[in-house]
Amino acid sequence: MGLFKKVKKPVIRPVLASAGEISQLRPVFVAKSPPCASGCPNGNQVRDLLVMIAQAEAYNLTFEQAFERAWNGIVERNPFPAITGRVCPHPCEGACNRNAKEGAVAFHTVERMLGDFGLARNLRLQRTTDERRSEKVAVVGAGPAGLSCAYQLVRRGYPVTVFEGLPSPGGLLRYGIPGFRLPREILDAEIDRLLNLGIELRCNCRVGKDISLDQLRREYQTVFVGTGALQAAPLSVPGENARNVSGAIDFLRRWNDGEKIEIGEKAVVVGAGATAIDAVQASMRLGARVTMVAAEFTADGREIDAIREQGVRVEVPATPVAILTEDGYAKSVRCAHLISAAANSRNGWRRSSKAEFELEATFVIVATNRRPDLRGFENITNGTGWFPADEWGRATMGLLAGGDNTGLGTVTQAMAQGRIAAETIDRQFRGLEPETPIEPPVVLPSRMRLDWYQSAPSQLPSETQIQDSHDVQPMGWSEEAIVDEAKRCMSCGMCMDCEVCWMYCSNSCFVRLPKGEHSRVKLDLCNGCKKCADACPTGYIDLV
Repeated sequence: MGLFKKVKKPVIRPVLASAGEISQLRPVFVAKSPPCASGCPNGNQVRDLLVMIAQAEAYNLTFEQAFERAWNGIVERNPFPAITGRVCPHPCEGACNRNAKEGAVAFHTVERMLGDFGLARNLRLQRTTDERRSEKVAVVGAGPAGLSCAYQLVRRGYPVTVFEGLPSPGGLLRYGIPGFRLPREILDAEIDRLLNLGIELRCNCRVGKDISLDQLRREYQTVFVGTGALQAAPLSVPGENARNVSGAIDFLRRWNDGEKIEIGEKAVVVGAGATAIDAVQASMRLGARVTMVAAEFTADGREIDAIREQGVRVEVPATPVAILTEDGYAKSVRCAHLISAAANSRNGWRRSSKAEFELEATFVIVATNRRPDLRGFENITNGTGWFPADEWGRATMGLLAGGDNTGLGTVTQAMAQGRIAAETIDRQFRGLEPETPIEPPVVLPSRMRLDWYQSAPSQLPSETQIQDSHDVQPMGWSEEAIVDEAKRCMSCGMCMDCEVCWMYCSNSCFVRLPKGEHSRVKLDLCNGCKKCADACPTGYIDLV
């Protein structure tokens, strides 16, 4: 989906101006990739969705119609916008060219609003074809990767069965992310809408126990493995088996199940990634004072800043060297600060023996690493402990794989891997090889006219305010606030009908066309003065 119509490259001919030949260069409309889309692991067309909303009135659309079109654009690649609008670390914002002015467009918040809008309006996911294929596909794991793969296959007409070893679908979304960040009614609604496309789901069915991999391979034409990585990796330090030491996923699962957890007054969270942040937030809600210790930050910097503002002590870079116990319970965590290691060091850090310190602890949560459960798949991991897969999701023994069981990543990355594997499966069934699309070059701030855009700081609520709210439309969100935020998008690398080229052209080369068709160039009038390309705010016009 896209708001803009690509302009066919014109035939270039040398033209002489009336006062003599000035230049043989001529303007050509060349769409560029916006950094937001290239920064998104799932390649979501952020720019087109924002401009769709920003220019709704110019296209004779109500804002509700524009929101629905934008929602339909998102779910082409992401069937869970209300989920990712809450849990994605939004690298699109980090890549946004508007950071070169007063700050990124808050697409994370806009995506959350569009996801909630889709649920409130009961918008339905659509199949891409009425064709019904005969090839059956088994998807192992109902986490982000598995459900994404199943979605892309079923909408192409394939019968899909999802096998999930746990009681309910969602994987890490359900068992590793707390309800205060991802409300269960939102999770259930988005998954139910996906299953309503006709996906068969079998929960409490573990491969290797309730059904064998060999049986799946006999009964289905292909198998995708997206089992995730929900097992805690050991710290490998003395004392880690104490009764009040828990892996982060197990701790968050117990939290989500409403189990009473005796955490005490002082919690230590080992790790500084997204799961560690969730463990910190849950621990504070249980009344504990929290210290985070980790070798490095892997969570979004804004989330780290937010927990610091809430009083969390953060010790980075540092690492636990022992958990000191008494009567089988952890009493404190001995840590060592890390200093830069030699250039040939494996991890870039080494312990400083002169900078050890202790943290009192009534509960310790380990959120440093996770690993996949290999039961039932021991023969396909090549002894690495992970499922090897190439860029198209092709694994060993003719299987496909994606998500955290191939290597830890974000929810959005897992969804992208599931989607790509589904596209590979579809092409295999059609006798085609997978193809890597050729993307246009990314347009950077240096290629744009940033001074053309007025300063417009975001007025949407901060990440901390959003996460502290449990409402579907919190913090006084409004249609106008979302539209105003969408208007901050600079349409990087694509025409937005600003008509600057038409205004700056002294030879009247540019012909204005109906809205959405942009402009046409009368090359016979052009003398190559370059004013149009120099003035174009978005970097859409090249000279060749």
